[in-house]
Amino acid sequence: MSNPQTSPTSPNAPTIDSLLAELDRLRLEDDVPGLKRVLASEDEITEASHHDSDLALRSDPVLQALRIGDASSFTQIPCLMVLEKVCKEAKVQAWLSLDTSDVGKISKKSKRAANALYKLCKAILDQGYSASFKEIRRLYFLRRNEPITPAQATAEEQAEATNIKAMDQQLTIDAWKTLLVGDYHKLAYKSILDMKSDAPSHEAYHNVLPIIQSSGTGKSRMADELSGLIFTLPLTMHQASTDGFVYPPPDTNVVEYLVDTRNENDARLRHMRFLYSLVQVASELLKTMNPNEPPYDSLGALALAWKTYLEEKVGPITRRTQLYDEAIKRAPTFVKGFGTVKEAFLTCQTKDSLESLIKAIKSRLESAAKKDLPSVLILFTVDEVDGLSQVDMKRSKVSNDAPLTAYDIFLSSLQGFDLSLPYFVLTLSTHSRLDKHAPARRHHTSGRGGSRDAIHQAPWTELPFDCHPKDKPLYTHGELTIDGAAKPSFMARFGRPMFFSRLEALRAMEISAETVEESLVQLAFLKVTGYGDAGLRRVLSSPNSDMSSRYQLTLAIAAMRVLLEFDISREPARDLAQDLVARHMLIVYSVPKHREYMRMGAPSEPLLAHIAAQVMNEYTEIDVVGALASAMKAGQIDKGQRGELVGRLLMILAHDKATRVCRPVRTSAAVQSQAINWSEKVPVLTFLQALFAEEHHATIAGCTPDNIRNNLVTLEEAFRGAFVRFSHYVRLGQNNMIDPHVGAAALARGMAFQCNHTQPEYDMVIPVLMPSKDADPTMHADNVTFIIVQVKSRSQSTHIEVEAKRYMLPRPQPYIVISMQLGVQNKADLRGFAQDDGNTAKSKKPAGKKGDDEDSEEDIDEELEPYYEDSEAEVEGVAVAPATSDKAQQKGKAQEKNKPRAISKPAAGVTARLPSSGVTTRTAVKEIAAAANKSARYALDAKGCSSAVYGVITPEQEASYASLLASRGVLAEHARQKREILDCVRRMKLEWVRNEPCFDWVEDDGLSVASTEGK
Repeated sequence: MSNPQTSPTSPNAPTIDSLLAELDRLRLEDDVPGLKRVLASEDEITEASHHDSDLALRSDPVLQALRIGDASSFTQIPCLMVLEKVCKEAKVQAWLSLDTSDVGKISKKSKRAANALYKLCKAILDQGYSASFKEIRRLYFLRRNEPITPAQATAEEQAEATNIKAMDQQLTIDAWKTLLVGDYHKLAYKSILDMKSDAPSHEAYHNVLPIIQSSGTGKSRMADELSGLIFTLPLTMHQASTDGFVYPPPDTNVVEYLVDTRNENDARLRHMRFLYSLVQVASELLKTMNPNEPPYDSLGALALAWKTYLEEKVGPITRRTQLYDEAIKRAPTFVKGFGTVKEAFLTCQTKDSLESLIKAIKSRLESAAKKDLPSVLILFTVDEVDGLSQVDMKRSKVSNDAPLTAYDIFLSSLQGFDLSLPYFVLTLSTHSRLDKHAPARRHHTSGRGGSRDAIHQAPWTELPFDCHPKDKPLYTHGELTIDGAAKPSFMARFGRPMFFSRLEALRAMEISAETVEESLVQLAFLKVTGYGDAGLRRVLSSPNSDMSSRYQLTLAIAAMRVLLEFDISREPARDLAQDLVARHMLIVYSVPKHREYMRMGAPSEPLLAHIAAQVMNEYTEIDVVGALASAMKAGQIDKGQRGELVGRLLMILAHDKATRVCRPVRTSAAVQSQAINWSEKVPVLTFLQALFAEEHHATIAGCTPDNIRNNLVTLEEAFRGAFVRFSHYVRLGQNNMIDPHVGAAALARGMAFQCNHTQPEYDMVIPVLMPSKDADPTMHADNVTFIIVQVKSRSQSTHIEVEAKRYMLPRPQPYIVISMQLGVQNKADLRGFAQDDGNTAKSKKPAGKKGDDEDSEEDIDEELEPYYEDSEAEVEGVAVAPATSDKAQQKGKAQEKNKPRAISKPAAGVTARLPSSGVTTRTAVKEIAAAANKSARYALDAKGCSSAVYGVITPEQEASYASLLASRGVLAEHARQKREILDCVRRMKLEWVRNEPCFDWVEDDGLSVASTEGK
């Protein structure tokens, strides 16, 4: 079925190959050297970059529009548009440059050569979602004499890279020798047996399970452990590395053999011959393996013996390499029955092909072991499938389907055996793109895989996390100091197994504790950013750095700290999510059965959050606020809780600022011992004063409890010696209570809580460690209290009453409540938004007064004034807002009951609440008696979101924060923003607002509106 966005290709249209041949002929005949193409073997642009660039270009709306026209209208201008798009694609931009006059020169030199170039561009466009612009990029006249690249690495950078690489290689090998913790491989084994048993045995792809997960989560290790439970034919498809090191070692001989041809039919025959040959050779080897050994008492014992056998060395190579070399050697001899793809499938599907290996397995088992065999006897594991999925194949027929890769063909060939036989296929990928490695049925490249009857297993994501021996918990309550929790060697215990296994390997090397800490940080930094410290500084400072990669890195580190939620309903967000998993260590939580998208994010991994904090603060080119605003505008981040996102960001920035105040920022020349630790504790008062602008510091320090009269202990005194420590946020589940025990555990992990959306009172909770008699107190529940934060993004000023629950503070402890009313702005701030506010009544401007789309200052003041209510208790800046007595409040309510409801006049600033006044002697005695068992509440109201309120916002960032908080409703996203056009949209009553477009059909004084426009 042709894609609706592509124009159908005429059956008589010239093929890409014929047009390339014509272009080469005309280049030689008419002497047009610019049309020469770079040889594939000499192409500096990698296959992966070609592929990623093609993916971006296929969905480009300009190129999609150019496909619609016919070939006769596709001349020089459309060709230039195509070439410009190709050259400006981020992945290849460093190598390509378009001088628009070059095409004119080619046309002047040879009109027929230029016409051939036009036809080639149009023919590639007509391929739709299988289009590849690779040959266009190889044209000489588009290639730069020298590519734009960052400056050459310095000697310091080269030494850094060499040390990191050597350490990474050795520790990778050593980590594989550490004790495996947990039974994840056994869980996968049972699930594989269930999948095989539960699915109809004749349905294609029911026996294929993709494992998709981030780097360092133990994918390869789990597959290796599985090979000790099931008889396994393991394949590692990683292509040869430039530095010669990949672990586990790749089966390079197999990869080279499989990708030797790019023709679809030739590749299918080659792959099936190899698999058929591999089964035959494995059968022979199994029969002769350990000939003196008695029959094995279980399939697991036989599988473990076979695994050990393949790892044995015979001279310079292993038996595993011998097995594949022999299979490759024999593969071309299987010509009979393999003359065509159809014949090859028919031959493989005979039971004799795989049955020979099954018989060999059974022949090495005891009689008792043969009676109760599992549903799967043979497991094919295909690790690092990116080595195949990055290799595009040329389809045998012109098609608008998705690009075909060597991985697609190999997987299809593995389905060539009789599907009723007890075999299963496991594929592993770090570059977690569902469209490549686990496509949904409608995107599948195989006819059988795309059929309605095909059964596709949802990718396996369940891999080790926070793994530790059951008798050795990662943290024991009351036995860890807050400073000890900030060490990288402690933080490495949490999260994916990569860092914990590296920690054990480092300790086994008998090196200093300082070297252990530094090595862990270097490794985590490399994994998050893709560079060492010096390398990242060089790349970010280069004027030609890849902005797309910088954007992805910025969002990744933001996700690790402020809990981003991606809007998976939008394709750009799904693509971004896959890239962040593949390149920047985010985790895949789950993939639904339909495989249309993945649920992913950044769980609590303190060491990665530590690195993210370092990158945010020490690399000035990283603009988190700007990147978040761009992502929000592009629809990549869920817009539902934008106020909470801004609140989390402000709190994180405040912690970082307080850390800088406590310790100096390191420079590139500083030694590690002088480096700032972004996961350290900071004093509570320092944190609060970092959060708010300097003019409010005295108000904060002098704040007294608002729920206990006559308690004059200031916040500064109550929290002297108290600390907060959080480098990242985590989300609480529904109906989960926070108490001091949870708070102590959170301090150990360095995290704060974002409450569930169903929690009506609290939005965020930050644990606080109160002082104790010890100089360096342990994180014990008895010493824990909280900062409770409520976030409101409404433009109206409201009074928010928040009180700690009894379970949160079972014993009296002072606590802090912060109300962040981010939507409140001064009248001057609102002037810029008044015109776009669909809830604001508009005043008719006198004729001739300014432009139609521009309001004068007086007009806007008139528009806003009906929505203000003067309040003497609220003034701009910092003020103390005394509460009234209960009787006064009741009297005030009675007086206000029948008054029209108005919106309080916004007032930006920070207010400390005070206890209510007008207390009688009797009530005072009762309250004094109750105060002894009551937790003192220090309440701060922060109104607005600007540099005047928050000390972590600069004036230059205010527009970005306003963009983050802005509601992007129907009117805000409407393409035409003139007032009269928006009024037409409002007149369709998408929502009912007290304005002219909604109520101009009613004559009722009670529905009078300020605007008379349109009457």
